[in-house]
Amino acid sequence: MPPDGHEEGRGEMRKGELTSSMYRKLSELVRQRDRACREAYIRYLGEPPPETGEIHHIIKRSACGADDLTNLIFLSTWKHHDGGCHSPDPEKVREANEAIRKYMECDQVREWTDKHRDKVEHFRQQAREYRIRKTRAGCIPKKPDWAKF
Repeated sequence: MPPDGHEEGRGEMRKGELTSSMYRKLSELVRQRDRACREAYIRYLGEPPPETGEIHHIIKRSACGADDLTNLIFLSTWKHHDGGCHSPDPEKVREANEAIRKYMECDQVREWTDKHRDKVEHFRQQAREYRIRKTRAGCIPKKPDWAKF
């Protein structure tokens, strides 16, 4: 279990709980993490973080994988994403997933995440508030403006 107390890949930001702009900001944070942790990325994935690529859900969204920093990684489209994680060859999928797991659990990634905990918590809080607003949008009667979320 990650140090933030959330089950890996099942943090508080479940599928559909982020607006597209929130998801873009989270994706940029994932890119920043993977570029900052370049040495570990190369050690475990065998190449530097890509200039362009795919944000990959480690636990798939269809399996309730979270839109959360602990469940996202920035991968090169062909080598790791399409050719590894989504390969028709189960052995390649297993190898890719194992390399990603080791990378996500390494000290360098954990240290970076600890340093940026405020940003991560900000995204989680935004997701909670968005989910509540979205849920309450259909409620009758509407909550008064002075009421808390």
